[in-house]
Amino acid sequence: MNYTLKELLDIPRLRELLDSLDELHSMPSAIIDTEGNVLIATAWQDICTRFHRVNSDTEKMCIESDRHIEARLGERDPHVIYRCPMGLVDAAMPIVLEGKHLGNVFTGQLFMEAPDEAFFINQARKYGFDENEYLEAMRKVPFFAEDKLHKNLNFIHGLAHMLSEQGLQNKRLQENWERHRIILQTAMSGFWLADMQGRLIEVNDAYCRMSGYSKQELLSMSITDLEAVETQEGTFARIKKIKEKGEDRFESRHCRKDGSTFDVEVSTQYQPYDGGQCVTFLKDISERKQAEERLIRSEHSFRSIIEESPVPLAINDDQGNITFVNRAFVQTVGYTLDDISTLAEWWPRAYPDPHYRQMLIDKWQANMVVAQQTGNPMPALEVDVTCKDGLIRTFLCSTSAMREAFSGTHLVFLYDITERKRAEMLLQQSEGGFRRLSNEQQIILNASSVGIALVKNRKIVWANPTHCMIFGYGAGTTCNVDTSEFYADQESYEMVGDRAHSIMASGGIFEEEVMMKKRDGTPIWCSLVGQAVNNENMDEGSIWIVQDVTERKRAEEQRAELEVQLISQTMLQQRIIDLLPDATFAIDSEHRVIAWNKAMAEMTGISEAEMLGEGDYAYAIPFYGERRPMLIDMIGVETETVLKLYSNVKVKGNTLIAERNIQLKGNSDTRHHWFSAAPLLDQEGHLIGAIESVRDVTEFRRAEEERELLRDQLLQSQKMEAVGQLAGGVAHDFNNMLGVIIGYAELALMKLDPSQPYYKNFKEISSAASRSSDLTRQLLAFARKQEIAPKVIDLNTTVSGMLNMLQRLIGENVNINWHPASSLWQVKMDPSQIDQMLANLCVNARHAISDVGRIIIETGNSSFDSNYCTSHTYVEPGEYVALVVSDDGCGMDKETLAHIFEPFFTTKGVGEGTGLGLATVYGIIKQNNGFVNVYSEPGQGTTFTIYLPRHIGEAGEALNESVKTAVPRGSEFILLVEDEPSILQMTALLLEGLGYTVLKAESVAEAIRLFIEHTDKIQMLMTDVIMPDMNGRDLVKELHSLNPQLKCLFMSGYTANIIALQGVLDEGVNFIQKPFSLLDLAKKVREVLDGSI
Repeated sequence: MNYTLKELLDIPRLRELLDSLDELHSMPSAIIDTEGNVLIATAWQDICTRFHRVNSDTEKMCIESDRHIEARLGERDPHVIYRCPMGLVDAAMPIVLEGKHLGNVFTGQLFMEAPDEAFFINQARKYGFDENEYLEAMRKVPFFAEDKLHKNLNFIHGLAHMLSEQGLQNKRLQENWERHRIILQTAMSGFWLADMQGRLIEVNDAYCRMSGYSKQELLSMSITDLEAVETQEGTFARIKKIKEKGEDRFESRHCRKDGSTFDVEVSTQYQPYDGGQCVTFLKDISERKQAEERLIRSEHSFRSIIEESPVPLAINDDQGNITFVNRAFVQTVGYTLDDISTLAEWWPRAYPDPHYRQMLIDKWQANMVVAQQTGNPMPALEVDVTCKDGLIRTFLCSTSAMREAFSGTHLVFLYDITERKRAEMLLQQSEGGFRRLSNEQQIILNASSVGIALVKNRKIVWANPTHCMIFGYGAGTTCNVDTSEFYADQESYEMVGDRAHSIMASGGIFEEEVMMKKRDGTPIWCSLVGQAVNNENMDEGSIWIVQDVTERKRAEEQRAELEVQLISQTMLQQRIIDLLPDATFAIDSEHRVIAWNKAMAEMTGISEAEMLGEGDYAYAIPFYGERRPMLIDMIGVETETVLKLYSNVKVKGNTLIAERNIQLKGNSDTRHHWFSAAPLLDQEGHLIGAIESVRDVTEFRRAEEERELLRDQLLQSQKMEAVGQLAGGVAHDFNNMLGVIIGYAELALMKLDPSQPYYKNFKEISSAASRSSDLTRQLLAFARKQEIAPKVIDLNTTVSGMLNMLQRLIGENVNINWHPASSLWQVKMDPSQIDQMLANLCVNARHAISDVGRIIIETGNSSFDSNYCTSHTYVEPGEYVALVVSDDGCGMDKETLAHIFEPFFTTKGVGEGTGLGLATVYGIIKQNNGFVNVYSEPGQGTTFTIYLPRHIGEAGEALNESVKTAVPRGSEFILLVEDEPSILQMTALLLEGLGYTVLKAESVAEAIRLFIEHTDKIQMLMTDVIMPDMNGRDLVKELHSLNPQLKCLFMSGYTANIIALQGVLDEGVNFIQKPFSLLDLAKKVREVLDGSI
C-alpha cells in the first residue's frame, strides 16, 4: 500500500463533516499526516493560536507537548490524553491502515474539569498576556467529561479511518478498472459493451481498427448501425435471446466506415448490471471465410485439372483401393473404375503373365520401401500393360506418395512411350544403319509417331515426317538444317553436343529431356535418345529419336501443384472442422476415422492422434462404452430401415438427427445429447464417408422444460383470469340487487310480528337472498378477487368449528375423521375461505364415495428448502401449514387429474355439478400464496394436501366469539354517500331504523356540500368506494382536511382488484361488503363509531 493519507481522504468533504461536528458539540479537531502536514484543522482555540503558540516561551512548552503525544501514539493504548503545562487537555489517536501508520487524529485545547481562573491569571501576568483578553479566550474553551472526550475522539478517528479505507478501496477499484481497460484496449480481438437497446457503451482499439471508426464515433452508434445483414428486429430478437440464455456465439457481418463489410465471429455474455449489458468479443474472420471460399473453388479446380489432364492418371490408397481414374486413363488403357476398383483387380488384367506380374509387384513394393525410408520420390518404372482391347502398350509409370493428411494415398501417372520404345528397338539393329533397312522397315520409320533423324556433323541428313512436324517443318524440309536451329538457347545446344558425343563414342545411348523450339520460335519440351551409327567412327553420324513431351511436362507441373493444393485443402478442411463449436468427427467409406476435432477431444477425453485411422466402431466407445454402430453408421442405409430400427431418429433431407441421454465414459453424470449425421459425397455424388456432430443440450432441454411449465401455468392463469373477470362482473351486479332485496326484507321483518301471515314469506325472501349472496361470494373466491378480511388464525380451531356443519353437508354414510396436529403454526387468511375450501373438498369427496366411506382431515407443519424448490418451481422456500383432506373413494386417473382445477371441468353428469368447486379451492390457495399437491389413483381414493404460508406475529382475534343476538343501535349523525338510488334509500332506512340520523347524498359534490353545512353534527361518513365523479378514498381525504377526526366506513360490491387500487383493503381501513344484513350493518357501524379510527 503506497498511498499517503492525503491521497486517500476526501479532504473538503471531511472538513465539512468536522465543521458540522464542531457546530453541534464545539469539538476542536485536526488530522495531521506522518510528515507533519496539517490536512484539516477545525475550531482551534484562540487561547492557543493567539497566546500560547505566539509567545516564544509558551510555544516551546506547546512543542514539547506535541512531541510527548506523538511519542506515545505507538503505545498499546491507542488513546493518548495529555494535560499540557499551560492547563489545557489534548488527545490523539493514530490512523493505521493495513499495518501502515498514515497519520494522526487530534482533538483538544479543552477542559475536562472546571478551570482555575487564578492559575490562568498568574499565567497571563507571568508571560505578559493581556489579562482580560486572555481570560475571555480561556472562558471560550469547551468542557468535556472524560468519557465524552473518549467517544468524540473515537468518532472522529472512526470517521477518518472509514473514509481512508473507502478511499483505498476506490483507488484499488480504479487500478483494477484501468488494468482491465488496458487489457481490453490492447487485446487482439475486438470488444464492445452494449446496453439492452443495442447502444454501444464501450469499445476497444481493436474493433476501431476493424471497423475504421474512431472510438468517439462508435460510442454514438448502436449495433444496428454496424450490422450488414441482420435487420433491426433481428438484432433486438438476438439481444433478447442472449438475455434469456445468458450467452451466445454466432457469426455475422459488419459494415466498415468506408462502406466495405467484414465477417466477424461474435462471443457475447449477458450481465445484469445497470439495466442489463452485453459483454461482447468480436474476431475478424474475413480471411477464414475467404479461405473457405477458395477451398470450394480449389476443389472444383482440382477436380477439373485431374479430370482434363492429357496424361493417364489414377489414385489409389494404402488399402489397395483405386479411388479415381481420369478420362485420359480410360481412353488410353480402356479400363474404367468399375473394371478395376482395386489393385487386386488391376494387376491380373494389366499383367496377365503371372511371372512378369510378380516381378513388377516386387519391384514396385521395393521402390516404395526405399522412398519411404529416404524420403525421395519413387523412381519411374517401365511397364508393358495389356489394355482392355488386348493390345500391349509400354508406359513409364511414375508414382508419387502424398503427404500430410493424404498420407497413404498415391498418384500414379502413365506416360505412353510405346512409339519411342519401338523406335529405340529399330535403332539397335546391326551396323549399316539406314542403308541396310528393308523396305518394310523404311515404311515403319516413316509411319512412326516419334521423330527419327540421321545426323552428321550436327546437321540433319535424313528425318522422318514426324520429326519435321515436331519442329514445325514440312515433310523432308529439315535436310541440311543445322541442329542448333532446334534448341531454345546456345547453352542447351552445347550441353547436348558435348554429353552426347562422349556417351555415344563409348558405345552408349544418350537420353535427355531438353527445352527446344519450333521453327516459329514456340518453345517445346523434347525427349532425345541418340546412338552412334558406328561408335568407332563418329563421322558416320548418329541416329536420333525425338518425342514431344510438352504435355507430359505440363502434366507433371500440374501434378506438383495439385499435390500442394490437396495438402492445403486438407489442412484447411481440418482447420474448419476444428473450429466447429460442436464435437465433430468424420469417417471414410471403410468406417475409419479421418477427422476428430478439438471439441470432440474435449468432450470424450480422447485426442485426435489416438483416434485418427481407427475403425471397427472405436469412435462409439466413449459414448456407449462398447464398439457398436452410431448414427453416423446409418448414413447410406435406406430411410425406411433406419426409422424401423430407430424410432427416435428424424430425417431432414440427407441428414439424420437424434437425441438421447448418455453417460460419457469417465463421467459420472448422465446428460442429454443431440446427434446429427450427414453424408460426405464426391463431385459425382458418390458416398465416400460421413460426418457426425454431437452437442450437449442438457441445459437447453432443461430450459425448454421450464419454459413449457411456465407456458402451461400462464395459460391456466389466463383462463382463470378470463373467467374471473366474468365472475367478478356478475357478482358486482348481483351484490347491488341483493343488497336492496335483503335490506327491504329485513325492514319488513322489523315491522312485522312473527305471528303475522306475511312474516314467514319475508323470512324466506331474506334467506333466499342470503343464499344468493353466498353464491356471489363463491364466484368471487373462484376469481381470486373476493374482498377478503385476513386474520391470524389457528387452523385447528377453524376446522373444529366446521365439523358439525360438514357432517350434515355430506350425510350420515360418510364419517369424518379429524386429526389435528399439536403445536400447529398460525396462518393469516380470511376464515370464510377455509370454510369454502373444506366444503368444496368434502362435497367432492362425498361424490367420489359410492356408498359408505370416510373422509380424513389432518393438519401439520412443513418446511421446504431451496433444493426441493429447484425441482418444484411453483414452490417458494419457507415454512408452511398443511391442511390435508383424504377420502377412500373411487380415485382419478392421470388424465382426469391433469384437469381438475380447470374452470367448468367436471366428471359429474349434466346438472349435477358446475365445475367451479375445485377451481374455487385453487383460486383461494393462490390468493393466499400457497400451493397444493394432489395424489390419486383409480380405486385408491384421493388426497389433497394444501400448503399455506406460516404467519409469524401476534395471535389473531378469537374466531369463536359468542354471537350477540341483540342488534346494536345508536343516535349519531351519519353522512351516507351512494350513487345507486335504490341502495341509498334502502341503506338510509336501515340506519334510521337503528336510531341514526342520516344525511343522504347521491354524488360527491352533494356530499361535500352537506358536510360543510353540517360539519359539527356529522360523526361518521359511510360511502361507496367507486362513484362516477370521485372515488370514496379521495372523498375521505377531502373531508378529513375539514375534520381530521371524522370516522369513515367504506362499502362496495366491486371485486378486490378494483378495491385494492382505491386503497380500501389496506390494513386498518373500515369496510363492509355488499350485500349486508341489518345485523351486519348494525354491528359494523357501531364498531366504527365506538372505535378510535
